[in-house]
Amino acid sequence: MPHQSSLFPVYLLLGPETGKKGSFVKHIQSQCAEAYNGSTELHRFYPFETEQCEAMEVLRNSSLFADHRLVIISQVEELNQVMVQALSDYCAHPNDDATLVLISSENKISAKLQQTVGKEQTIMFWELFENQKKEWLEEYFSSRSMHITEEGIALFLDLVDNNTQEMRSTAEQFASYLISRSESGTGRIAITEADVESFVYHSKKENVFTLFDKIAQCDLRGTLEIFHTLQLAGEIQSAPFFAGLLWQFRRLLHYQEMLAQRWQSDEAMAKTAVLGVPARIIGKRNQGIYRQAAKNYQAADVRNIIVLIQKNESLIREIRGDVHPLILELMLYAIVVNKGKGTLSGQYCYGLIGENYPGAPMMQPSAALQ
Repeated sequence: MPHQSSLFPVYLLLGPETGKKGSFVKHIQSQCAEAYNGSTELHRFYPFETEQCEAMEVLRNSSLFADHRLVIISQVEELNQVMVQALSDYCAHPNDDATLVLISSENKISAKLQQTVGKEQTIMFWELFENQKKEWLEEYFSSRSMHITEEGIALFLDLVDNNTQEMRSTAEQFASYLISRSESGTGRIAITEADVESFVYHSKKENVFTLFDKIAQCDLRGTLEIFHTLQLAGEIQSAPFFAGLLWQFRRLLHYQEMLAQRWQSDEAMAKTAVLGVPARIIGKRNQGIYRQAAKNYQAADVRNIIVLIQKNESLIREIRGDVHPLILELMLYAIVVNKGKGTLSGQYCYGLIGENYPGAPMMQPSAALQ
């Protein structure tokens, strides 16, 4: 975060790292409060609120009640051309008694507007690297007298969106959950992978873990009911949805491979790993889920399913969002009913996927209609 002795009249904040971006906006607010002795009005706008150019009126007209105005416009990549032109004109000649902050999760916006703001006043907020996220989590829990294991960190990061805002929100909920379960309420709390998994089960009514429970039972109706709940919550198109499914099927596959090597079930569950990272299956409920899954799915089925999930994760990046639920419903059908076998014609998806698209979900269209 740059330290400035004076405020710029305009800022453009780009990139996907919402946590650090939010902190920088708070820093600007503090600077405004200090520079104007607290006499600053805050105005927030979104693209759908700027059609009548309300934001421009606030920027151009002095306030009767404050010496300064801080105007924040989010999602500027969605602005229409009229507003882009109006803001570009303003940025070329900004008012002295206002500070404008333009925010986008994209790396680029309208070239005209971006050029007018200028490089010096444009700040990019990139996603954290894996080692930075790990360090962030370790420091967060350490500051609360908690220690999280490597396995716990790996699972936590698999299930949380890649920005510090989401990480902080989830970590705060997790810390409260751990404290509430602590018997003594004092002393250093050790956090394991099992604690992370337990939190995910209990923190939401439905999630990718409860979804896997229904899949393990080959319960198509229950699987789709939970899927629709996740869909309404806006969670089916996020990376944690796919990461959570893949993590569980990979753990199931390792468990099955050890059973095939004549390990006893309890011994195998104590040694399971995901991509080389220990991921023990503990707890009676959880162990029961994996035993049921191992009965209903052969190791070959699980390998097919892992490939299927990976292909669908790539596929939904290539097609428009309104058909994502259809694609994922077909994927779940293919997992539960067809055990990952079969192919899906692109024509069944209304021609939105090429018929020979290599990432098309593996399922017979005729089966989906039965």
